[in-house]
Amino acid sequence: MPKRDTKLVALLACSLGAYLAMNLLYFPLSVPWMLQHSGGVPPLDMVPHRDILKTYDIVDGLRASGRRNHILFIWTIDLVLPLLFGWSLYAAIDAGAKRAFEGSRSASLWRWFAVAAVTCDYLENICNTILLANYPARFPTLASLSGPLTMTKFILYGASVLLTIWMFSVALLKGHIQRWQ
Repeated sequence: MPKRDTKLVALLACSLGAYLAMNLLYFPLSVPWMLQHSGGVPPLDMVPHRDILKTYDIVDGLRASGRRNHILFIWTIDLVLPLLFGWSLYAAIDAGAKRAFEGSRSASLWRWFAVAAVTCDYLENICNTILLANYPARFPTLASLSGPLTMTKFILYGASVLLTIWMFSVALLKGHIQRWQ
């Protein structure tokens, strides 16, 4: 296996492992832990389709400890995870484009979807931090941005994953066609 493939596989394995650990294991600031310690109210960044009212319903429902835990999560774990996911997806899209389209520069531009996803993730975190830290003060503009940023983040991460799968599928298909000829 070429060295660049080893790095890509390691990066993707770390990302997948971190994602699964955060969502399935129980430890401080993991998703199951946060749900239990906030009375079952999901953190803001887990609810993608929400308006101002739904945003403030969640902020109200989190209670003081849930808001504090959510801020702590944002500025510890959620500071690192978007970089890991974004870097992994950027590298995977780039590698897939090189394999599927013989290094086409235009195909490699799709990797910027991963950068856009990370950017939305951090903008969402900033909005959510302000909303949570200043509770009970209300910031309707930020509350109206928070939900769409969450939705956009999910769409861009999902698009990055689908682009990666598509590019590697094209590369695999091209390899099979070349062997059959």
